[in-house]
Amino acid sequence: RLIRFDLQTGKVRILSDQLAFPNGVQLAADRQSILVCETTLARVMRFWIGGENPENIGKSEVFIDNLPGLPDNIRLTSSG
Repeated sequence: RLIRFDLQTGKVRILSDQLAFPNGVQLAADRQSILVCETTLARVMRFWIGGENPENIGKSEVFIDNLPGLPDNIRLTSSG
């Protein structure tokens, strides 16, 4: 499961419970989304956790798909 905890309200929200072998979570440089590796599907998903439109919070999309290998963790580069 990928869970969002709101520090201001104290509320917890499940963003996804359908991830295929999640293996790595990284907050995006703009702090508006989280990237999650799905090892067995060779892809990275993006989950929106902030932004100007509150309706987008909790939505997800494929960030990158059909990777040439199986992703194992994820980290930002020095340039973000």
